[in-house]
Order: sequence, then structure tokens, then C-alpha cells
Amino acid sequence: MNHQNYFSYFQQECQKDYLALGFPLIKAEVEELCLVMQEKIAEINSDNFFETHAEILGIDARLQIIFSLLPKEENGILSYLSEAEILELSRKDYPYYMRELCGFRSIESTPHSLHFYCQ
Repeated sequence: MNHQNYFSYFQQECQKDYLALGFPLIKAEVEELCLVMQEKIAEINSDNFFETHAEILGIDARLQIIFSLLPKEENGILSYLSEAEILELSRKDYPYYMRELCGFRSIESTPHSLHFYCQ
């Protein structure tokens, strides 16, 4: 995966009718998150690496949460969550996304890794 592949996936998703028409708030948030992430990538240097890397991981976690909670276009299943609820969950739960993805409970300690440090 490279920069272009990563962001073109989200651009393509945002152009799909189900997202553009059915979830305009989410579409706008995804586009904004992608812009912010690209700015963070452009700003990264040796002085701010750890903080900026944590912010990038946090943005990626938010994007992953959003898309995991959206109904899939091809199956026609309606979402049981509103746009506002999906966005709120992404804002609230992103610090725990990688931890939970790797099978760690909130009370368990995680390995000393950058993967678990997001802001």
C-alpha cells in the first residue's frame, strides 16, 4: 500500500451513491479526515514524529470505525445507527480500536508498540 492507494480507496467510497446520497455527513467527515491526515503526513519530521504518528493512527482508526459501522452497499442492509451515532462512536472509540482489533481488553496492558499509541 502506498499514499495514493490508501487515499484513493476513501475517495472512491465517497463517490458511491449510497454514501454520497445516503450518508452526506459521513461523506463530509471522511473527506475532512483524509485532508487532515494528508496535512499531518506532510508536516511529519523527526521533532514531531511520535505525536504526529499518534494523530495519524487516530485518524485511521476513526476511518476504520466509520466504515465498519456503515451498511455495505451491495447487501442493502439498513444501518441500525444514525449518521450522528456513527460519527460519535468514531470520535469516542478510536483510542481503543487497535487494542480491541488485536484482542486486548481495556484493562489489559498492551505491548510497548506505536500501534497502540494514538491520539
